Amino acid sequence: MAGTDEFGDDSRADPAAVAMTPQQRAKAAQRVLVVAANSEVQERGLLKHARIARSISAALRERDADDLTARLGAEVGMLAFSIAVERWMGSETDEPFPVHAAAAFSDLQVRAAQLDSRPRLSA
Repeated sequence: MAGTDEFGDDSRADPAAVAMTPQQRAKAAQRVLVVAANSEVQERGLLKHARIARSISAALRERDADDLTARLGAEVGMLAFSIAVERWMGSETDEPFPVHAAAAFSDLQVRAAQLDSRPRLSA
């Protein structure tokens, strides 16, 4: 079968399905409680977020995106990921993480389009 390994596992096609397992979901819920109770851990999380966003932005610039587009793409990607994690952890279904990630990104695209279509104030 195309896209599967020798064991018939097609999770290689979607790294998020491998990294964001049901076991990780339980660990993530515990992590949220630890982070909420510790301001130093919250600060480290914000620094990690910033480093990842810078890395994504750099990768986008290497693919010929201009600086502003690269920064926007990185921040939107990080926001989509954060929203997807929140939804995945709060879901009462066993939908895999990639479903939540795709929905979060799609929702952000819709909201961005709505911002663009709102009446503008004249200068």
